[in-house]
Amino acid sequence: MYGNSSPHPMIDLDWIRQACGNWSLSTRECIDRQDEVGPNILFDVKFYREKYQHEMPQNMTCLEHFCRQDRNNLRDPSPLFSTKQWLETYSAHSGGAHSTIVVPPGRNGWCLELSRQLGKEALFARNEMLRSFHNEIIKKDIVVGLPPHRGQEICLFVHYDRHDTIQPYVFDYLDALHKEGLCIFFLTNSQTLAAKDIASLKKYVWRILCTDNRAYDWGLFSQAVKLLDNKFPGSPILLANDSVTYLGQGLKKILDRCRLQQDGITGAVDGWQHFWHLQSFFVYCGASVVGSRSWSGFWNHYRPHNNKWFVINSQEYGFSRWMQQQKVPMSAIWDYKSLIKKEYKKNRAEKWREDMFLQKKNLNASHDLWDILLDNDFPFIKNSILKGSLASGNLDHICNVISKLGKERI
Repeated sequence: MYGNSSPHPMIDLDWIRQACGNWSLSTRECIDRQDEVGPNILFDVKFYREKYQHEMPQNMTCLEHFCRQDRNNLRDPSPLFSTKQWLETYSAHSGGAHSTIVVPPGRNGWCLELSRQLGKEALFARNEMLRSFHNEIIKKDIVVGLPPHRGQEICLFVHYDRHDTIQPYVFDYLDALHKEGLCIFFLTNSQTLAAKDIASLKKYVWRILCTDNRAYDWGLFSQAVKLLDNKFPGSPILLANDSVTYLGQGLKKILDRCRLQQDGITGAVDGWQHFWHLQSFFVYCGASVVGSRSWSGFWNHYRPHNNKWFVINSQEYGFSRWMQQQKVPMSAIWDYKSLIKKEYKKNRAEKWREDMFLQKKNLNASHDLWDILLDNDFPFIKNSILKGSLASGNLDHICNVISKLGKERI
């Protein structure tokens, strides 16, 4: 029945051999042992049995039970990944005139596609974790400043630039963080940086990590967490990146709010698309959280992803999901539901956004409500809104924002 190749897209034979510590296992033996270690690196059989054991027929494998789900009875393969969220995302991005997603035929074609995508991501995750184990991701680890003193806040700051340079707006943000007393661990997707950029970074950061990272921001966060290795007890950690531009004022107020909740997690802004979550470009984790099993538990469950939608699902949303399950207090300084109660018509949005409000559809605050955020003293603007058209159609309002910022600086 089983040949030398995998009989199912979600069964990674080499993962089973690796996890069992026996590379001589035959395909048949791998199939028989899949429920010991999981059919792949993304499928957590311990979690799955704890959650679904009560509904599983005797002698049915976890994978078979997972593949028998339908839209009315969705099942998650791990504590960080939501099948419901994946299905909502998949449904929204498939079938359109410009969609590149081929929908498999049949009532449960989506489930076949989920299996295919999960299998592909599992191979990536296993290979990326092997690269990490063999120290192939970190290319340079350069210490250029003083390490954190006891209890000092640490900022894990992710940088990406396709030309491997550091833009002035990034240095401005780092300068502001440095002035607020944070010890900055600079994590770049660039394998090397120019000498002049490293010289400039010395003014603001403690350490620079140059990498061949293929797993987006959370891949770099995970590398930094591993290197910190609980060596700085009592230090809160701020997760931040250069996907936003700091507008020059307001950072102190945010940090002062964050510092009041050392037993919890505070984000700049939240969202309600799919599930409640904190947007990951600014997430402050209090000292008590960083020293807790909730924190270490998330990173133990973390798996790298290469598919953008899996990154968002398992990591940005998955982080909030996990921490909520662990009963960690979480809040946003600019919370979405308060924002949409504000007067928004003055912001000259197109009919699309007005319709979304009337239909009570949840939007992406940092993208679709960027002007409302700025009118409420939000100190950041998402860089992506300047790179293309928005469905909300309110980019013309940027002229008013620039004018207002100019007047405030005079």
